[in-house]
Amino acid sequence: MGAALAIPKTTVFSGDAYKNFELKAAALLITLISSHPLWCGNKRGPWLALNALLYLNGKLIEAYDLIVGIATDNHDTEGIGSWLVKRLTSAI
Repeated sequence: MGAALAIPKTTVFSGDAYKNFELKAAALLITLISSHPLWCGNKRGPWLALNALLYLNGKLIEAYDLIVGIATDNHDTEGIGSWLVKRLTSAI
């Protein structure tokens, strides 16, 4: 779980591994869902983590289909990052 939560802070050659906020959020979501760190709630927990990250950064989203798609192995960071860019709205 700790490793999954550290994903958005990942650096490569002294730079961010993920170019923008949406890619960081996508990487966090994929890692939390794919690694199954929770005994129960492997979709609810990551959904809450994503919403907490978004809310703390002034954004909101509704994405049940996204969560189910990732859980059924339909995921790639770039695609989900693009999906997030199109759907994020201001929390304020």
